[in-house]
Formats: sequence, structure tokens, C-alpha cells
Amino acid sequence: MVITINNLKEAAIAYWRLQKWVSSIEVDRKIAAESSLRTLKDFLKENEVEVIDLTGKLYDPGLSVEVMYFEDEDTVSENIPTIVEMMKPIIIQKGSVIEFGQVVIAKNPQNILAQEPELIATTENIVDEDEQQVALPKKEKSKIISLVSILSSVVTCLMIVAFFVIQAKNAESKSISILKSQSELRTEFDQYKDDMSKKLTEIQSSISIPATETDADVDANSIGWQAYIIKSGDTLTSVCIKYNIDFNAWEKVILSTNGIEDSNKIYVGQALLLPVQTKGR
Repeated sequence: MVITINNLKEAAIAYWRLQKWVSSIEVDRKIAAESSLRTLKDFLKENEVEVIDLTGKLYDPGLSVEVMYFEDEDTVSENIPTIVEMMKPIIIQKGSVIEFGQVVIAKNPQNILAQEPELIATTENIVDEDEQQVALPKKEKSKIISLVSILSSVVTCLMIVAFFVIQAKNAESKSISILKSQSELRTEFDQYKDDMSKKLTEIQSSISIPATETDADVDANSIGWQAYIIKSGDTLTSVCIKYNIDFNAWEKVILSTNGIEDSNKIYVGQALLLPVQTKGR
């Protein structure tokens, strides 16, 4: 599985959003969400990804962030602006920034917090014959929209977790398939060795020693079989000379044993079995 920088960014932002949501809700059981958090955290740690939230820290132009909004218009105060909200965290991988953060800053954050508007319950009664509908206050609407956004983030996080779990299972399945293929190749190779062993036994039991002027009294029991791999520039004649074999006398045996129809047609990498005398006459 190939993990891209974009995959890491998406996972890091999903982790950050889910972490903020879990820390803000007040429920007794958060097991599913916390389990997803741990999974995402472990994944990010394995890929050396760090998520940085600077909420409440003093703003510095040298930070790896983009200012999206300045909450107050205080141009007189010499106060250093404070980051009052992170809209997106800073994401670092292996010491390098791969995603700049997005922040909201203010010179007097305490004033901003104190100026929260009062809840004005503006209701509009729409009287119908069957029902009466009451419009929700603006702040309640905002809470509902916020909750929907948070739930959407949680669903996104869970989908990302599911994606990586599926990828891990696919990788495991591929590994099992590779191991199975290796096992099948070994079985085929063992079968090939057995077949070759039987073939050699049959050849040795039925071999007819060619009669030559110099080797007329050669015993079949004194003949062994030498394996040789054809190299560039080899011919059957040159290989036989190398092993002191009379090619003219042994040509038919060599061709038959190795399944060669034409002595002039051999190829590099081809394996040969050559009759070599192993005992003195």
C-alpha cells in the first residue's frame, strides 16, 4: 500500500477534529470515539506525523500558520496578538511542515470572550389549523449546525480508519498468496528432482557404452553423470572436450538424455547431463 502526503494530511486533520470533539462532549461512554482516536494516533506515529494546535499561544509571524481572521480592531494597544482559535492545525512529518495551520487571532482575547452576545429568543408563531411551529433561537440553530459538522467529522474519521483497516487486510491477503505461490513452486521443484532422479536411474540401467578403439573395455558402473550449464560460446563438442568425452561415440546418448534433437541447437542457460567416467579402467 502506497501512502501519499495527502493521505497523511487527511488522517492528521481527521484525528485533530475527532480529538477536539471527544474532549468537548460530556458523556460517560466515549469508547468508540476514543478507540478511533488511538487507531489514528498510532497510524500517524508510525508515519512520523505530528499535529500541532496553537490555541491560546501568542501569535508570531514566523509561525507556520495563515491568519484567516483578526477578531478585534484594536490598533492602539501594543499587546501581542493571541491565537484564539485554530481552524486547521499545523501538520509536520519527519520535522518538515507538510500543511500550514489556519488561525484566528486577537489582541485582547479576554474582551472577545466577554462580549458573547446574549441569547435572544426570537420566535415566530405560525398558527395553523393543526399545529403551532416555534422558530428556534439563533444560538440553538448554531449549536445544531455545529453538532452536524462534528458528526460529519466523526463519520469521516471512521471512514479513514476503515480504509486503512481494509488496506491492511488486503496486504495480508497478498502476503498469504505469495507464500502459497512459493510453496507451489517448491512442490513443483521437488517433483522435478524426483522425475530427474528416476530418469537417471533408468538411463544408468539401460545405457549402452559406445565401443571405441581406446575405451572398448569401459564398464557401465564406471560412468557417472555431470551437470553442466551452457555458457555463451559453448558447443556440445567443446563441452565434451572439456570433460574428456568422446563426442562422436557419446553423441546419441547425450542427445537422447537431454532431449536435444539437433546437436547444433543449444542455448545459454540450458542444463546438460554429461556421461563422465568416475573410475579407472
